[in-house]
Amino acid sequence: MLKANTKHKYMILAIGDLHAKEKLSYNDYVDRSSERQEILDFIVEQAKDCETVVFLGDVFDKKDPAASVTRDVARLFERFKGKQLFAIAHPGENIENSY
Repeated sequence: MLKANTKHKYMILAIGDLHAKEKLSYNDYVDRSSERQEILDFIVEQAKDCETVVFLGDVFDKKDPAASVTRDVARLFERFKGKQLFAIAHPGENIENSY
């Protein structure tokens, strides 16, 4: 018989619909790069006590993201070192017609 470990809580951070892209729609005239970084830092901070981080899909805004966006997401994933990391890949409803 398995007993629940009451001394340790297994924590999972689930993140949905990141939609990483080169420019935010409201970013055309205002530099919001520091705001974007604050959001990513917030996500990483929320994961500090978690053993597992799961991206629930729609990590990118389109099926062929710019190299800079792919690099930024890879850097974000690297910040979860020592944690189980899962990213569910599926065509989101916003881009399904582009496949």
